[in-house]
Amino acid sequence: MVDDDGNTVTWLVVTALKDTEAWPVSYVSGSCPDANNVARIMADDAGSFDCAHDFPTVNSKVGEPGISFASCSEIANE
Repeated sequence: MVDDDGNTVTWLVVTALKDTEAWPVSYVSGSCPDANNVARIMADDAGSFDCAHDFPTVNSKVGEPGISFASCSEIANE
């Protein structure tokens, strides 16, 4: 993905870890103002993320990353 200025977009991915499982909680675009701080705030809230029902959030000025979003329960049913 390329932003409005022609720069390649980078992403910070906040991931929750529990026991032997890991899942993405939030995607923060590197072009987002104060991206590292936004990712830290999202990481602080990662403990309340319910993998069975919640979907990752996206903080971006350039749209969503080019991936499909699904809850863990949807993935398990595939």
